[in-house]
Amino acid sequence: MAYDLAGIEESYRLIMNKEAVQEITGKDDVMLMLVRIEDLQRSYEIKEAIEHTLDTIHGVCGLTIAVATERVLKKVSTVSLMVQAVVVGIAFIALVVGCIGIVNNNAHVGH
Repeated sequence: MAYDLAGIEESYRLIMNKEAVQEITGKDDVMLMLVRIEDLQRSYEIKEAIEHTLDTIHGVCGLTIAVATERVLKKVSTVSLMVQAVVVGIAFIALVVGCIGIVNNNAHVGH
């Protein structure tokens, strides 16, 4: 498996809770079920199909939640960009303050 800098798996998978997987498989020792898809463009469509199918099997509506990691990665990427922007902003402010200090010090030395 490939991981990004935040330690999050970069492959496209759907995640379901343990109870749903145990109910589907009829086994108590299931810890995690991963669904690997061939067409990454269809990840949202497949996520919706899994949710609908599981809800239909259990006679409920809107209870099953599958997560496409692609969406999670996009959110993590957005947060990472915001953190980078804040760090660049702080570095810029430090640079400006340092320049002002140097100019101020040179002005006092010249007198």
